[in-house]
Amino acid sequence: VQEMIRQLEQTEYRLKLCVSDRDVLPGTCVWSIASELIEKRCRRMVVVVSDDYLQSKECDFQTKFALSLSPGAHQ
Repeated sequence: VQEMIRQLEQTEYRLKLCVSDRDVLPGTCVWSIASELIEKRCRRMVVVVSDDYLQSKECDFQTKFALSLSPGAHQ
């Protein structure tokens, strides 16, 4: 995952990623921060499916929230 982040941020792609372990301040409500970032600043969401992802309620919420905002997801 770290290599994928590096490739997306530091190569010709120059994407701006939000990685919660790195970018969200400790003590903040991760759920509300994530939903605000997804709704207001994200055009796409990359999901890396891992055992940790599958066990995470936070990741489940973020994915479902992003899908709920996607116009094509309701067809």
